[in-house]
Amino acid sequence: MLAYLSGGEGEVVLAKKLMKMGKDSACDIPVSGFGVGQTAATISMRPNGYFLSYVEGISKPKVNGSAVKQSVKLNEFDVIETHKGQVWSFTTEGGVSELAKTRVYDKVGIFNTRIDY
Repeated sequence: MLAYLSGGEGEVVLAKKLMKMGKDSACDIPVSGFGVGQTAATISMRPNGYFLSYVEGISKPKVNGSAVKQSVKLNEFDVIETHKGQVWSFTTEGGVSELAKTRVYDKVGIFNTRIDY
């Protein structure tokens, strides 16, 4: 499941083995923005977990602040960014971790983690 942290509301259930993210109307997860490809990325369910793979576009998706160049395994509560403003938290169970809630996206594209005591 993907839960919006910013740039949208609600959650996206990963109901199929292959979910497409992008501008194309056939994509399961709509993504907009300059440089985002028609099919920007895919999330695939494999026997050993979920994987996010870059497909096309100038703007590459990021996982925990690092650009995805090919394919990366998603871990519980990873933060996925498709472009500035659209950010999700990945979870296999649903919900958003407290750590993911405190991640703040700044204007230069770096994730900062705020720890409240």
